[in-house]
Amino acid sequence: MQTEASSFIMEKSYSCIVMELRCQ
Repeated sequence: MQTEASSFIMEKSYSCIVMELRCQ
């Protein structure tokens, strides 16, 4: 189930980048 975790992380990171938010 690594694909699901990777997809979730990528989606979250992408969202942060697009919205230019401080994610950490």
